[in-house]
Amino acid sequence: MPKALRGTWRAPHDKIFHSKIVNGANYSRVYSNDPGFLNRTKYRYLGNHYYKVSGYEPIYSKSTEVRYFKWVNRHYIKTNNQWSKHYWITWRK
Repeated sequence: MPKALRGTWRAPHDKIFHSKIVNGANYSRVYSNDPGFLNRTKYRYLGNHYYKVSGYEPIYSKSTEVRYFKWVNRHYIKTNNQWSKHYWITWRK
């Protein structure tokens, strides 16, 4: 996992949801309704600061999920569930 994505990222409006990415795995600590993916996490660099991260979500769907991240700078990333330019969620470190 690149150092650019490592760390704890928090949604700006919902302080109880955050995503922590360490050593190639995404450890989500969530007290709301979406646990995110936790296990067997892999990533692929797509170019131009875009990353495709996939992992297994064991709680609700019990299936593989795919998330797309755009690294903006060391304080901000953007994420989306689909590969589109719309509806990006900005996360702050």
